[in-house]
Amino acid sequence: MPLPALGREFPGWFQDVEVIARFMGRLHALFGRDFVIGVSDNVLGIAEDLYFVQSDVPDLAKLRNALGTGDVSSPL
Repeated sequence: MPLPALGREFPGWFQDVEVIARFMGRLHALFGRDFVIGVSDNVLGIAEDLYFVQSDVPDLAKLRNALGTGDVSSPL
């Protein structure tokens, strides 16, 4: 999914990311594997890992900070 410009997120944008992170947390609990949330620029061919899901309850505040999102419509 596209990463919006800082401060220009549409309402609820982070909710989609939150659902993915929580799902990765459930997968971690089931299989004991860590997962990574990152960003990439397909045009420039670069990627960066931003947040590691290493428990069954991801720290959504840290994830929000790593993404640099200002979307606060989703409760933590």
